[in-house]
Amino acid sequence: MQQIYTNFQYWAYRDRAILMTSNGHGALIIDFITELDDALLWSLSVDPEFRDLGLGTALLEEAEYLCRGRAVKRIVLDWDERNSEKWVLHWYKRLGFTELQSNPYGVTLTKCL
Repeated sequence: MQQIYTNFQYWAYRDRAILMTSNGHGALIIDFITELDDALLWSLSVDPEFRDLGLGTALLEEAEYLCRGRAVKRIVLDWDERNSEKWVLHWYKRLGFTELQSNPYGVTLTKCL
């Protein structure tokens, strides 16, 4: 696997942040739930042509860095089988996320920071 290293662009407004790779080929959204010391990650996407280059992992690592800076103790995300392939669930688990609960269409995952 060839790795692509990137810089990030980051926009924040109140308790929401958008993180995007500088090349525009990957992005995710973070909602900071300050009263719970949690962050909800959603809409992680990487252009199909740029997968297997480390962009998704780099996005998650940068999101974790931003979360730690906001004193987040736990990251939560949902994996939904209706719009995501099964390998993505296994990828999240390889990156340290664990199953919190199942739902009718997928799994809620969490990672303690």
